[in-house]
Amino acid sequence: MWSKVLEDARQAIEDKLPLDELISRKAQTISFEEILSPYHPVERIRVDNEGSDFFTILEVGGGIRMGLLYDVAKRIFALGLDIRFAKVNSDKEKMTGVFYVRDASGQKIYENSLIERVRREILRVLQ
Repeated sequence: MWSKVLEDARQAIEDKLPLDELISRKAQTISFEEILSPYHPVERIRVDNEGSDFFTILEVGGGIRMGLLYDVAKRIFALGLDIRFAKVNSDKEKMTGVFYVRDASGQKIYENSLIERVRREILRVLQ
């Protein structure tokens, strides 16, 4: 089993594994309505430039669905940000994630327009 995991990870890193397709297919086989509670968390994102000397911290929270963390990470990358470290948790009710990011030049995100774009784009993924 571990050799399969290692091979899949290698192929994913080399962009040879169709992750979008595989996650979509898996989501179709799982009925989240059967396992979720009636709790509906509020989608939120907080951008923090004070908590780290070297990174902008994105605190993300929302509901749960198959592939959500993958979609959030893809959107962060699409915004030109580099995820250097992440702590994530999901259970039957909610997903929370803390992403330590830098821009393409290795700096924190200070530009207000980019911060607002990051908020808007990630909230779009959470909804």
